[in-house]
Amino acid sequence: MDKITPAGHRGSEAEVPTDLLAGLSMKRISAPSPASGKPERVAPKVYGVMAIVSALTFATLTTGYQTLFSHQLFA
Repeated sequence: MDKITPAGHRGSEAEVPTDLLAGLSMKRISAPSPASGKPERVAPKVYGVMAIVSALTFATLTTGYQTLFSHQLFA
């Protein structure tokens, strides 16, 4: 059954998302891209946070392993 969509197209409901996606893709292609000669740099603060999170994760996992699976000296 054909319906008239809000965009004024005549067709089935299954065709509407395809038309919408095609329109958005065409807009994206025609949009100018920012011209930057150098690649983006990651702030040193991000590397610091990554190092702290990695160290805390390692410490937590090591402590949890030793707590749960402790080896007793005198069995």
